[in-house]
Amino acid sequence: MVDYMASFNLVHIFTLLSFIINFVLTQAQWGNLFSGQNCSESLTTPNSAFQSNVKILLSHLSSNATANKQFYNTTVTGTTHSNTVYGMFFCSGDVPPELCSECVANATNAIFSDPDAYPNCSLTTDAVIGYGNCMFRFSNRYFFSKIDLYPYFGSGNICDPKSEPTQKDLNSFLFKTCKEAVDEAAESPIGVKKYATREERMSGFQTLYCQAECTPDLSPHDCRKCLNYLMPAAQDNSCLPRFRLSSCSLRCEVYPFYRPSTAPAPPEPVLLPDSSNTDSQNPLYLSHNCSSSSNKAMITADSAFLSNLETLFSYLSSNSTTKTRFYNTTVDTVSGLFMCRGDLSPDLCRLCVLDATKLIASECRSSKEAVIWYNNCFLRYSDHPFPSTLETSPTYHRFNVENTSSPNLQQRFFTWTLAKALYEAQIDTGGPFKNYGTKEAKLNDQQSLYTLARCTPNIDGFSCQVCLDRIFKNEIPWCCLASPVGKVFYPSCYMMFGLSPANTTDHKIQAKVPATGNLLIQSIFA
Repeated sequence: MVDYMASFNLVHIFTLLSFIINFVLTQAQWGNLFSGQNCSESLTTPNSAFQSNVKILLSHLSSNATANKQFYNTTVTGTTHSNTVYGMFFCSGDVPPELCSECVANATNAIFSDPDAYPNCSLTTDAVIGYGNCMFRFSNRYFFSKIDLYPYFGSGNICDPKSEPTQKDLNSFLFKTCKEAVDEAAESPIGVKKYATREERMSGFQTLYCQAECTPDLSPHDCRKCLNYLMPAAQDNSCLPRFRLSSCSLRCEVYPFYRPSTAPAPPEPVLLPDSSNTDSQNPLYLSHNCSSSSNKAMITADSAFLSNLETLFSYLSSNSTTKTRFYNTTVDTVSGLFMCRGDLSPDLCRLCVLDATKLIASECRSSKEAVIWYNNCFLRYSDHPFPSTLETSPTYHRFNVENTSSPNLQQRFFTWTLAKALYEAQIDTGGPFKNYGTKEAKLNDQQSLYTLARCTPNIDGFSCQVCLDRIFKNEIPWCCLASPVGKVFYPSCYMMFGLSPANTTDHKIQAKVPATGNLLIQSIFA
């Protein structure tokens, strides 16, 4: 056990360094930490007997990734021991068979067709390669039914202490939930899928999702031994455990990262709750927040602040037709900014900003700091400059929530699909459109899900990722969403999701504040 613990420290260090160095690349690791490669520096020569046998082996793996096979190992015997190649493929327990076979075919083909993506791997004598939903291995050494604790994949998620549950919250749930998943995964005999998930409600709507898995060639004893090797992460790591070794994996999150079933998603349309409480007169206004802190001086009708504020609003309105859809400025001691949706026309952006300035001026006359949110834009002002770092307060939410401990399969599918799409939209904010990302995903044959993630341009890309990550992990009630529609706004970033895309030609912006209540948002933007 002493050796295991020493090795575990190496696992932790390796994972941390891999994350820091390869932050952008590892962000593709959504599902089961299958992403990347570990190819030995021990190389053969081009067109050697060993390399020829590797190609034969990969062909065997690809052709056997059919039917219900999610694991397969085989040997290509060479003329000498050094030319013999051992190989296997493995898909995680939540991957449907058709996706597994597709993944293995693409993965085994890529090692030779795209050598730049896998440097040295086509000539190596020992390789472990992850490719989306699957992994495969080949080696000149026999590794079947043996525990391999060498770490080759680590966490691709932002490990932000303010996004993770506190250690106090975790102590009551993490070890117990992990152990239950480990126990179930390790029960299956050799040759049977060793995969288990567990969910545990922690506090409020926050739920812990854990997944444990071993390759099917391990014995129950060895599977448990491999997973127990990772269990210290459930007690000693400041972040949730997210580790994959060559023989097993253990991962926990506060969002549903694993597919709820390998069966097809339910074909029925997602039905939204009764919309009788929807305010049809003004569906674009969301909320506003006027600072009422005791240290905020009241504004009087003839104050210099009020005069500067009126000038600020004029500047914001007159600049709301710019193509950037974002503008910030300062008038004496008053700072202000607005941001419109990235796909909004300049005219609609201007109408939204005009409406926002009128309403916030009316509702927050006694505050030196305020923010107002619409579907199309948001606007804020303050008596101090806005920081270039992320701000997460005040916060606005809107969801359809059903507080249940046993969601049905349809609910689990749309929640998983939503989590995956929002995660990818978040990652897209680091792409060509800085701090702006979208993702569309199919829920069934009749419905698509549309997601949007965005940050204000005044924060950098890393802060944007952290801001969105906090929304993703802390604000969305993953356990209990009654429909895949909703939105969360921070001052520095926001996420929106729903069942229809923007329809900018039909928007009518009004100044009236709707009655308070939990509104049903049937569309991402309307």
